[in-house]
Amino acid sequence: MTTLLTLAAAQDGWRRPDWWPVFPLLWFLFLIGLATTFVLAERYAAGDLDESEYTQRLSVLRRSR
Repeated sequence: MTTLLTLAAAQDGWRRPDWWPVFPLLWFLFLIGLATTFVLAERYAAGDLDESEYTQRLSVLRRSR
């Protein structure tokens, strides 16, 4: 069955887009950004960071987007 689908797709001229690796990369960057934000917020809530250091680091994260 897979061979038939492959042949049918090849006959129709369908092919995978060349830019498909972009999506996993974007998901990876999104997850890293999310994790960084939550870790920073937890450190602030635990008292490891004071308010000025928290806002400074948060502004750097926002600026890098």
